[in-house]
Amino acid sequence: MDELKKIVEVIRENESFFITSHIRPDGDSIGSQLALKRILEKLGKEVTIANHDPAPKTYDFLSGRESIKQELPKNREFDVAFVLDSPELSRLGSTKETIKKAKVIINIDHHLGNKKFGKYNYVNTKASAVGEEIYELTKVIGFKIDREIALCLYVGILTDTGSFRQSNTTSRSHEIVADLMKIGDLKPAQITHQVYETQLPSAIKLLSMTLDTLERSEDGQIAWMTITDEMFKETGTTKAETENFINYVRSVKGSEVAILFTELAKDEVKVSFRSKSSADVNRIAKTFGGGGHLRASACTIKGDLEEVKEKVLAEVEKQLR
Repeated sequence: MDELKKIVEVIRENESFFITSHIRPDGDSIGSQLALKRILEKLGKEVTIANHDPAPKTYDFLSGRESIKQELPKNREFDVAFVLDSPELSRLGSTKETIKKAKVIINIDHHLGNKKFGKYNYVNTKASAVGEEIYELTKVIGFKIDREIALCLYVGILTDTGSFRQSNTTSRSHEIVADLMKIGDLKPAQITHQVYETQLPSAIKLLSMTLDTLERSEDGQIAWMTITDEMFKETGTTKAETENFINYVRSVKGSEVAILFTELAKDEVKVSFRSKSSADVNRIAKTFGGGGHLRASACTIKGDLEEVKEKVLAEVEKQLR
């Protein structure tokens, strides 16, 4: 809590704030950014959010979503820059240069192996989501959460715990969510519908094509699916619409490690990992320059799709042995 108290002091002493997160932002990064923006604005601060990639349309229902930018005026400088949900600056993409110009960098994250690149670093690897950490920040500030903030934080925790199904879900996660539900009079069924049940037909078509690629290792311990650039073109979809696809692989009976290979561009593949009980997929991802959590990690690898798959599967088999 000492680091949070220092962060609160920085907030009170400064006026202009910039908020960003990792490339290809997800529910936790979007929800946390919007919640923090509203908190700072209610404290009378000037706040700007920008990310390298657009927010998935899934989160259009969150208040303030339209304020997230992708481009900033050149040479714009801020008193304070918040980096949320990113273990290192290299994961920010185009917003990294704006971050470097800020007088103070504050790093709030929950990933293993965070580089502690901020002047102030609130990194709690036991938190299920950055949404939990922003909630804790409001308690130290003494800030009264409103419905819009409660909804944003709830969505962050909901999505980063895989609807409270993953092993990063803790008793504290449930305590925080219960409080957010009371504060905002939130209806879980409605939120679940917004997040998971409002997919465009094109995204469902992509999911159908992706499910057709399902493969398993001989012993059944590894299951994987593949999304090619051609599949995106054929369906008119983007990478943002694949956020929950990995959960389908994870649900395969008998599998310990689930993998989703996504072709990002020519000779570049994103590899997402999930595990159920024993495999440390953070260690596997780190082998290829990535990282994340014990049970959920990712990396991006340069190379031909089939070559990347062969390399990654060999490494996973080695780690399982």
